[in-house]
Amino acid sequence: MRLKRKRDYRQQDIEALKYLRLRVVQLTNELAFVQQRQASTFLSWHDVAIALAQETSQTQSHNAVLRARTHASTQLLQIMSAWVASMSLLRVRISLFPDEVTRGVGPMIHATWRGSSLPRDPTARHLALQWMHRRFANCLEKFLLQAPQTTAVNDPAVAITPVASTYELRCSAVCLLDAPFEVAAAAFHKYVRDGFPGIKHKELYQTSEILYRQLVLRTGRTENVAIFLYPGQDRSVFVTHTISKDAALPTEEPVRAMTGWHVLERAGPSQTRLRDWFTQGGFRLPSGEYHPIEESFQERTRQRVLDGYACYVRSIEAIIAATARSPFSKP
Repeated sequence: MRLKRKRDYRQQDIEALKYLRLRVVQLTNELAFVQQRQASTFLSWHDVAIALAQETSQTQSHNAVLRARTHASTQLLQIMSAWVASMSLLRVRISLFPDEVTRGVGPMIHATWRGSSLPRDPTARHLALQWMHRRFANCLEKFLLQAPQTTAVNDPAVAITPVASTYELRCSAVCLLDAPFEVAAAAFHKYVRDGFPGIKHKELYQTSEILYRQLVLRTGRTENVAIFLYPGQDRSVFVTHTISKDAALPTEEPVRAMTGWHVLERAGPSQTRLRDWFTQGGFRLPSGEYHPIEESFQERTRQRVLDGYACYVRSIEAIIAATARSPFSKP
């Protein structure tokens, strides 16, 4: 009995030993599997530190860009606020014949003829020109309703009125072009885009609706002019407006305020009506005083305006004629 019991215990020990050996193998395999999985899915602390440092550097760079943009936006806001305030002091008088100047009211004389300005910052210049373009557009219908209507064809009406120490020149004219509206509008557009005959110019800013250029007049004096285009199916409008003070182009030359409205309207199947209104102030010196006016000034200026208008109409008619002779033009 005792021997049998010993054999049973021995057998149990053998089975327990086999079980333990099997468990050792299983646990060894599980340990190897876990160690392999940890090595492939978890980063070392060194790698984690490098990744965090890279993210921190990227975040700092992004914050620096945002701070720079915020600073630029703040500066632009300050520039535009000052510019809009200066234009508001002028009451943005882009109506052709301001009553204050005609009546000779003191404070508004200088403000009106001081003219428009442009800031130096490129983005601010773009916004300022866009703002002026929209402002003229908003005043267009009111201006056409209130502007004097000249009925005499090819006979410009010129008026020169003394205002304090300077003058106001006003001109209105109308002519009929023997061309369909589409042809006449294209010719006028070419006339504007190519530049005024006999006057050299340098393009400073250009879009499909705005041209800003520096003219070199025959006298050698320079003048900065913005041209705003408003095309339409039956009416096209072009506005020319001098920029008397450009912060990016400082000058010691005399400057003048000048605005012109040029309207082409369909007058019939083969005719186009061209209406022009033009106003100009005297030359203002850097000191703020106006250039003295000679006794013979009015008559000479009147004749110069009439000659200039005749040349202006001939130039447009020549472009229309050249278009009609072109082999690429429609019959």
